[in-house]
Amino acid sequence: MTVASDLMRSCLVVREDATVAEVVNRIDQWAVCMVMDSRDRVTGILTEHDLARLVYDSGRLESDSLVAGHLPAFLGMTVAQLRAVGVSEIMTREPDTIGPDMKLDDILQAIFRQHRDVLPVVKDHRLLGVVHRMDVIKKVLG
Repeated sequence: MTVASDLMRSCLVVREDATVAEVVNRIDQWAVCMVMDSRDRVTGILTEHDLARLVYDSGRLESDSLVAGHLPAFLGMTVAQLRAVGVSEIMTREPDTIGPDMKLDDILQAIFRQHRDVLPVVKDHRLLGVVHRMDVIKKVLG
């Protein structure tokens, strides 16, 4: 079995110059956002965890100014300022990817070895979709 057969899903796609507000306004339908450059190449991945980290690093959830032992760049920002942050500032750059012809066992290994919830599926530098860890698990155990 390959990724293309039935594990691939669509995802939210934005450009590198998008803001957090643009993602937050549209991410409800997807668990992940892929960030693309002007040539439609994947340059980053933005997840719910990245957005939660932004809120946490702003200090909105902490009573003191140190979060995780460092002074975050986003500390003290207002909600409006947080919404204006560029996705390129908080995304995971150059995410690991898989190809559309990858076998199920190889996908499973990639997801668990790399500790990923989602892996982008790319062919010839073009995003085809994403594979979610739970979909792979369901396929194995289903």
